[in-house]
Amino acid sequence: MRYLASLLFLLCFAVPVPAHPLGDTRDMANLMAQASRPGDADGDGVVDVVDVMTVVNKALGYSVSPFVEANADLNADGIIDIVDVMYIVHIVLHGDSSMGPGSIEDPNVDGK
Repeated sequence: MRYLASLLFLLCFAVPVPAHPLGDTRDMANLMAQASRPGDADGDGVVDVVDVMTVVNKALGYSVSPFVEANADLNADGIIDIVDVMYIVHIVLHGDSSMGPGSIEDPNVDGK
C-alpha cells in the first residue's frame, strides 16, 4: 500500500502540463503589454525598421509572428496595407509615437 501511494504521488508530478492553447502565456502577456504602442508591430517595445518590414510582409500576405495588429493598423481601417507602412516609417524617422490608431488623418504625412 505504501509503495502504491508513493507511485501515485510520483505519477502526479510526472504528468506533463498541457501547453496553453494560445501559446506561451509569457509571450502573450508581453505582446499585450505592448498593445498600446503605435507602430510596434512585432511587440518588442521599440518602433524600428523591423516593424516596417513586419508590416510590409503582413501587407503582402505573408504570415508574420509575433504580430500586434492593434499597433500595426495605424489608421484603424481594419486593413494592414501600405498606408500603415507609411505611418510607421514616419514614426521611425521622426520619433513621433504619440500617434494612436485612428488619430492619423493625413495619409501623405505632409501636413496638407
